[in-house]
Amino acid sequence: IENPDAAGACALCGAADGEDVLGKLLTFKGEDGVNILVHNACASCSSEVFYDAQGRHLNVLKAVSRGKHIQCALGGACGAGKKSGATVGCAVAKCRKSYHVRCCLATGWHFGPARGFYCPQHRVRNYDPEDMDDESWFFDCACGKSGLNYDDGTAMWACGTCDAWQHAKCAGGAEDAECPEDYVCWKCAGSP
Repeated sequence: IENPDAAGACALCGAADGEDVLGKLLTFKGEDGVNILVHNACASCSSEVFYDAQGRHLNVLKAVSRGKHIQCALGGACGAGKKSGATVGCAVAKCRKSYHVRCCLATGWHFGPARGFYCPQHRVRNYDPEDMDDESWFFDCACGKSGLNYDDGTAMWACGTCDAWQHAKCAGGAEDAECPEDYVCWKCAGSP
């Protein structure tokens, strides 16, 4: 339940409301009837949280409970208000690193619509492909940006040869242009 009058700190990251990137504080009733506050982004990006048919967050209290025992992988560089509550885990199944949403962003990550996250170690192209899931993609653009599941919110095209994604604008298209069926990226075409 979004509560614009909620005052306090997020049970996951420890930051107060008013943080644009984290969204509003949402109020959840704990088992003992006490209100528990969690930022929209902190809840949405926690691995066990999902939405019901009405768009309500489910399993947020499970995330808060689990987060009490999970320290942020950024350690001393953690930018959250508290070190525990890091419930955003790397999508590589074998990786044990977890972060706060703010700390994910501090590593250069951009959350896409699926809200998946890869730690800095697993954003490189040369890791075991068995670690990738069906929703993984590789971004490699002529502008120099690259990474696993990189999504900066701009239009992107996929190469028909290597399946790497690029900015549509960098590939010569307009922001709203659809990808041509025969599109080949700058690397596969042999020149930037």
